[in-house]
Amino acid sequence: MGKTTVRGEQITDSTVSLTIDVKDVLPVANGGSGASTLTGMLIGNGASAFTAVAAPTGTVVGTSDTQTLDNKRINPRVSSTTSASTITPNLDTADMQVNTAQAAALTVANYSGTPVDGQIWKFRIKDNGTSRAITWGTNYVDSGTGVRLAATVAGKTHTGTFVYDSVLTKLVCLAFDATGY
Repeated sequence: MGKTTVRGEQITDSTVSLTIDVKDVLPVANGGSGASTLTGMLIGNGASAFTAVAAPTGTVVGTSDTQTLDNKRINPRVSSTTSASTITPNLDTADMQVNTAQAAALTVANYSGTPVDGQIWKFRIKDNGTSRAITWGTNYVDSGTGVRLAATVAGKTHTGTFVYDSVLTKLVCLAFDATGY
């Protein structure tokens, strides 16, 4: 096996100066970034060059440590439909279900997904001008003060808030506007 040299000198201690000995861009496959300059936060997938996105000001949120967030807004994930005879809320992909012109009786089927204890789910429904009956799956219960809506009031919008109870494995109705607005 031949001797390895850099700049005509034999490497004896297995080190190479990246600032002196390496020219151009060091490829990802050789342990480099694949980019000549980077500004901001780096994003990589292990197989291609890093990309950079603008870094936020302040502390970056980690994935495994506990942090307190101040002045942050979390936009709810909304699933919306005009009208459906049955909906099945997916608690992994939506925080709220909106039906805007319900034109038939509605069944709210048992949720799908893997909710976490204390997860909030909201429901907003407006009929198309005619009162519509609502039937709820067995994974929804009333709290005692919050009662699930059984039928819409014609032309009114109704909102309800539920919380997931991991002991019951059900969504518990905390409040529902039966009068509408």
